[in-house]
Amino acid sequence: DHANPYALIELISQFEKESHSIVMPLHSHYSLYKGCALLGLEPIAVFPKAGTIHEIDPADIRAAVRDDTIGLVGTAGTWPFGSIDPIEAMGQIAEEKDLYFHVDACFGGFILPFLERSGYHRNLPLWDFRVPGVCSISADLHKNGMVPPPASSLYFRDRKTIDYARMISPPFGTLSGTRSTGPMAAAWTMLNALGIEGYMAVAEHCMHLREELIEAVNKIPKLKIVEGGMINLAVVYSEEIDLKPVSRSLIEQGWMHVVDRTPPPVSLCLCTMPQNDDRIQDFADALCKAIETSGKPINPGAEDDGYGIYGNLDLEP
Repeated sequence: DHANPYALIELISQFEKESHSIVMPLHSHYSLYKGCALLGLEPIAVFPKAGTIHEIDPADIRAAVRDDTIGLVGTAGTWPFGSIDPIEAMGQIAEEKDLYFHVDACFGGFILPFLERSGYHRNLPLWDFRVPGVCSISADLHKNGMVPPPASSLYFRDRKTIDYARMISPPFGTLSGTRSTGPMAAAWTMLNALGIEGYMAVAEHCMHLREELIEAVNKIPKLKIVEGGMINLAVVYSEEIDLKPVSRSLIEQGWMHVVDRTPPPVSLCLCTMPQNDDRIQDFADALCKAIETSGKPINPGAEDDGYGIYGNLDLEP
C-alpha cells in the first residue's frame, strides 16, 4: 500500500533487520558505495582481472553473488576509464539468479547511443534495455548531455519498478528535497535544440578531440594512455614519472583536470568536449613542459597526502 506511510515504515524496518548485498565492479562510482551506506547494504567489490586495470571477468561477478545479494550494478562509460562493463553477461547472471540489475550510464548514456547510431562504434557491446536483465539505467545530462549541472535522468524498464523506487521517499521518489527547475528547463531546451542529429555530431566531435589528445600524449616520452576507453575520457599515466607535481603545475597554469590513484601513484583524468577545440596541442605542450620542470621519478616509499583524489575508496583485494 504505497499511500499508507505506516506500511512503508514497517517494510523499511523489516528490510533493515536483514542482511543484503550488492555486487559491482571495484571501479563503480563512489556514489554507489554511498547509496549502499544510506540503504544499509553491503557493497561487494569485484576487482579487475589480474594484469588489467578495468577489465571485469563475469565469472568473478557470478562468484561474488551470495545468498543475501539482491542486485548487481554495471557501468557503461566507467569513470575515469570510459570502458563498458560486461553488461550482457551480467544481465544473464541477474536473470538466472533473479537479481535487480542497474546500469550506471551517467557518463556514457548521452554519448554511446549517438556513437552507435552514427557508426563511430560499429560493434558496441550491448549495455542498455536491449539486455533483458537490465532493470534501470541512469544517465547524466550535465555530462555529455551538454546541460549545466545538476541535471540527470533515471530510466526504468517498467512502471512497477518505478513504483518500487518511489517508495523509498514518497511522493516523488527523491532524497534531495526541493530543487530548482532551472536545470530541468535547461535540459529540455538542449534536448530540443540539438536533437538526435545534433547529439550525433557532438558525440563524434568529442571522440575526434580524444583521438587528437591521445596522439599528442603518445608523443611525450614516458607517458601512456589507459586502453579500452569507448567514450570521451582519457587517462594519462606514467610508470616512471610521479604525475602529482605535474598535475599541480598544470592546475597553476589554469589547465583543469582531476587525478585518480589508478594507475598508481596518480593518473591524469581528462574529458574532451567541444569547448576544447583548438586547445589540444596547447595542453599537450603545457603537459610536456610541466613534466620537464616538475616531473620527478616515482618514489614507492613516499607518503600519500591524498592530493586532489576524486572519489577513491582505497579498497584492497
